Amino acid sequence: MGNRIFDSLFSSARRLDQTETWRWGASVFAMLLIVPTLAATAATQQTRGYATTIMLPHSSTSDGPPPEPTQTIIYHPTVMMQSMCDFGGMPSSGGASEARAHLLDKEGPQLPRVFNMSSFSVMGFVKGNWPVVFDYQLERDSLLIVVIAPEGQEPIIYRLSGKAGHWQSRLLVPEGVGTNSVVAQYTLRSLDDGVGQLGPAHLHVHGVAAGPKAVGSIGIDQVTFSPAAIRPAHGERAHYTFHSISDFKNVEVNFVRLANDHGQIIAARIGKKSAGSISKNEARNGDWDGKSDGGGKEAEAFSPEVRQWLKSPTGQHLVQVRAWYGAKDGDWATALSDEFVTVE
Repeated sequence: MGNRIFDSLFSSARRLDQTETWRWGASVFAMLLIVPTLAATAATQQTRGYATTIMLPHSSTSDGPPPEPTQTIIYHPTVMMQSMCDFGGMPSSGGASEARAHLLDKEGPQLPRVFNMSSFSVMGFVKGNWPVVFDYQLERDSLLIVVIAPEGQEPIIYRLSGKAGHWQSRLLVPEGVGTNSVVAQYTLRSLDDGVGQLGPAHLHVHGVAAGPKAVGSIGIDQVTFSPAAIRPAHGERAHYTFHSISDFKNVEVNFVRLANDHGQIIAARIGKKSAGSISKNEARNGDWDGKSDGGGKEAEAFSPEVRQWLKSPTGQHLVQVRAWYGAKDGDWATALSDEFVTVE
């Protein structure tokens, strides 16, 4: 099935007019709206770090027309974008910064419970001289900006290749960030690449990896999810596989629900499984019963429409794998499947 899911998503997501914020990272998103300043700053920041980009096979710029999508994403007109970092299990004392470090140490890189697939943000550790890899796909030529914002430090800004297609970009974090693990927000944002008023351009991030232990390409790869549809009422289950290019102390498999809300492709984690540790070049597999956790305790903060969507027994889903070492080493990776499974 390859990248067909993303061809389908791109064709149905032409208008993205809303940004998202995290509790502690709103200023990063505000920066992403100041495009001329970002572009100028990106050129300056390249003296402190660098970025290289390679094009992956089966991209949308290959010769010939793209394959026709074989599945259509379900439309949910009442699901509104609301984003919140999953701070479940945080200690109540020790300060907010210490709490975030504790969360990343124990539970790995964090995405909001509900997030926009076209404005990707993840909280994870960072260190100076670290390699960071973004695997992403763009529907059309765009202005693509990455901001890495370590807590207590100036954000580091990069401009990546924004050509249409499937790409993998490797960055080097400046040495000045330091040798200790620092909590940081990683944000990847795409905008129309033209003169005049700019709007969001559709983007899908396949994976992110940070740190020398996690980066070869993306630390977790070959993520699959099948079959195309299951009927839990008949005892059918979805099956997933993934492969690791490195040793990881902790691995978690997340099940992510998709919806199209007035042209915005949104996603929400509705289930998870711990996979323990994994060794270099090890492959894993498992299954999922198609059931949702309803959004957990965080669902109380969402509107009734979103809570109902999170609890819905049907819909389309991806599988996401998160892998990490913990605070001492800091390295982490997250990757999404190309395929989705429809729960009927």
